[in-house]
Amino acid sequence: MINLKKLRLTALIILLLSLLALALPMLAGRIYKKLDIFSDSKNSDITLFLHEKGEKLELSFNEYLLGVLLAQIDGDHHRETLRAAVVASRSALLYMKGACRQLCKADADYCNCESSFRYMGREAYEKDNGDSLSSKLFELIRESDGEILLYRDSYALALMHRSSYITTESSYEVYKRSYPYLEPVITAENPEIKEFFILESEILQKLGKYIGERYGAGIPLSPSLKLGRTGRVDSVNLCMCDIPASEFTEIFGIPSRSFEIKEAYGGLVVTSYGVGDGVGMSLMGADKMCSDGFSYKDVLLYYFKGCKIISEN
Repeated sequence: MINLKKLRLTALIILLLSLLALALPMLAGRIYKKLDIFSDSKNSDITLFLHEKGEKLELSFNEYLLGVLLAQIDGDHHRETLRAAVVASRSALLYMKGACRQLCKADADYCNCESSFRYMGREAYEKDNGDSLSSKLFELIRESDGEILLYRDSYALALMHRSSYITTESSYEVYKRSYPYLEPVITAENPEIKEFFILESEILQKLGKYIGERYGAGIPLSPSLKLGRTGRVDSVNLCMCDIPASEFTEIFGIPSRSFEIKEAYGGLVVTSYGVGDGVGMSLMGADKMCSDGFSYKDVLLYYFKGCKIISEN
């Protein structure tokens, strides 16, 4: 005969084990968030390798955060915009901590290689620009200490740029890596418009590896653009040759991949809209939102969809 007491006991044990199995991941997540998620955000010491000098610096995380902000922010902005920039950059730096050990084999927590963040020491910045912005940023760093932007309980790679045209850009379009919170959003701002005239001789000299002898063989420049899904340029066609937009903009100093191009006597006229790669938060777009009464939290959650802001305090 079936022993009902043993059967019930066995069923109870199975139920308890099942509940424990479901609870453990949640409990582990809570413990992780409480014990580890803030451990790197303290004003602890970090190491920074400067490739051009071949030297390693030791400085506090907050001083490094300030140096990265000073290298990215050109001019003053709304106070709420600056606070959004502080929280975003803190999260992005924590996301990238230690990555340079794999990216460029630098024996440091951070470095200033092309795949990492630019850094400008406070002393060097203040020598050329005064201390108004650096003092304001450092005050906001202390004021927001412990505020972090997370995506699914991990640090968010919360990137930013100076200004965009109509929409921001997808991280996949620029870096070939997809992040759910780095997708295009409409950004209501007046883009910075710049016009460039590029001489034929400069075009032939700098794009010789693409064009070769084609132009001399009678094929005109005949510029045309291939656009991506957000309207930014993917490639430029000159003399029946496709040139990646990333290389074209870098070679000729075009500040954005949002640009138009037309042939003119003696060369090309390029009109660009915005400054930066367009990925993440637009500082000018954030300024517009803050001027309209939105808070830094509104700005962060708008540009980084699906993220959340948590604070140790």
